[in-house]
Amino acid sequence: MANPSKLNHEPCAVVVNAALHWHGLLMDSAGAGTSAELLLQHEQWLSQDASHVVAWHRLCVLLPLPSQSQKSDLPAALASQVIAQAEAGLHSRRCALKTFARAGVGRSVGSLTWQRYHGPDWQTATGEQRTVILADGTQIQLNTDTAVKLVATPTERTLHLLHGELRIQTSEQAIQLVNAWASFTPLGTDFSLRQQQSHAQLSVSSGRVLIQHQTGAQSIVNAGQTQRLTAKQLIPVSALNRSDLAWQRGLLIAQNQRLDAFLTELGRYHQGYLRLHPSLEHLRVTGTFPANDSLRTLQLLCAILPIAQSGLGKWWVNIVPR
Repeated sequence: MANPSKLNHEPCAVVVNAALHWHGLLMDSAGAGTSAELLLQHEQWLSQDASHVVAWHRLCVLLPLPSQSQKSDLPAALASQVIAQAEAGLHSRRCALKTFARAGVGRSVGSLTWQRYHGPDWQTATGEQRTVILADGTQIQLNTDTAVKLVATPTERTLHLLHGELRIQTSEQAIQLVNAWASFTPLGTDFSLRQQQSHAQLSVSSGRVLIQHQTGAQSIVNAGQTQRLTAKQLIPVSALNRSDLAWQRGLLIAQNQRLDAFLTELGRYHQGYLRLHPSLEHLRVTGTFPANDSLRTLQLLCAILPIAQSGLGKWWVNIVPR
């Protein structure tokens, strides 16, 4: 529940970025019907701090959602106080934009969200990888099924990871990366970020990256380290497993990995359905496989394990005992 003592706190840049991300998720899901799980996650984010409610209300004043999912589930009295305070500063659209600027965003929220709905600047399909080189030499490598949006002003550039996984090679503080829960500032570095539904994972190959979480927590991740984060917290730093970065060379590396876990990872690159017979889940896989040729990888698995495949081409593959 939000703390009433924080009702006079302005949303920081990370909170505003999180509000923008939630607005995009709810807008994207509006046509097909927003799931109860997504609404619950959004309500939990709103209840974490009063600044979340302020940022959310201000954004929805500028760009209302087609549904009423932007309403807070906070107790009515508290929500009314928060929203009343937000409305006090919203006598006009210009006032609202200035308020967001004071929150440290440094750009027009309306403009940013408008660009967000015109689709990502770069994206990859399932099984596809792509490298983008910016004018200053910054390299952005997108893994399978990834989408990013670049928002640039005369003073800063922010890359939004909408979903998927990417690698950034850049000079110090040349670009900032954000996801739904945090911002990532490179301090002269080569790093990657993978976004999953329940958590994200930052891996630093060289240099350092500063993480600023929406809760206010901060962390510096050094070369050779990795750190996971969720919507609620930063998980302690651990040693980097280089196998996690093999995708950057178009590979999947397994080291005594369970077959079910390996096929889950391979499924990110496979255009179709992979079904594993339950009796085979415990089998172990060790080896190096092509990430971008899932059918070849399946053939190699059938050659080294007591398994076979059947089905309807690549679109429906059953992995069964041999």
